[in-house]
Amino acid sequence: MRRAGGMGLFILVPVLLLAACATRVDPVPVVPAVTVASAAQPNTPVVPAPVQPVPPPTAQAAKTLDIRGKLSLPPGSKPPARSTTVVELRDVSAPDGAVVAEVRTPLRATQVATPFTLVVERSTLRAGKSYAVQGAILENAGATWVSRPVPVDPKADQVDVGALLLEPFQPMGFASALRCGKQHATMGFHGDLMLLKIGGRTLELQQAASEQGILFVAVGDPTTRVLTEDDTTTLVLKGRTYPPCVLATAAP
Repeated sequence: MRRAGGMGLFILVPVLLLAACATRVDPVPVVPAVTVASAAQPNTPVVPAPVQPVPPPTAQAAKTLDIRGKLSLPPGSKPPARSTTVVELRDVSAPDGAVVAEVRTPLRATQVATPFTLVVERSTLRAGKSYAVQGAILENAGATWVSRPVPVDPKADQVDVGALLLEPFQPMGFASALRCGKQHATMGFHGDLMLLKIGGRTLELQQAASEQGILFVAVGDPTTRVLTEDDTTTLVLKGRTYPPCVLATAAP
């Protein structure tokens, strides 16, 4: 009986060993984590991120204001012989219309349109002032053709006023030299217009309705006017009222 039992045990042990070998699971190899640095090829160059260019500083504002345009005569007109064109920038907010800058060019006898460039130093322009450009043809130091003034924005980078149409200069009829306090002026008429010459410019005034006296108001500028009531003439320039005007011995 012992022999049989021992034989059974001897047979059972190899079977268990075989079963254990059949069910053994091999350990799973541990794969190391792959980092970005280790994954990169050893000879691949590292391209840096592009650098955004720094915008250049804002350019300094131009020191001059360039005003371009051309003086044009009406079709069929011829410029006077040995004449000169003049283009002026004036401070129209000043009572005397002071000249800020000008350019003069000899005019050929066959030249109907004359281009011009008026260069103005910005240091001569003042904030709060109003400016206008005007052209003319001079003959023997006198104007024979003139254009109407065109407003100019002094803050613009550059200005193109286009064509300034010249018109025959109309001398004043029945002109009178006046003195209104310290302000001198010449007043006359051309047709229905009153022409008021102050400093180097001539203003056109139209008659307007008034409950008192005879009133003339500047074309395009209601703050400039001349009021004649009884024997008193009052001049108002850009809203400033001057003392009553009296006849002067000579024109300004």
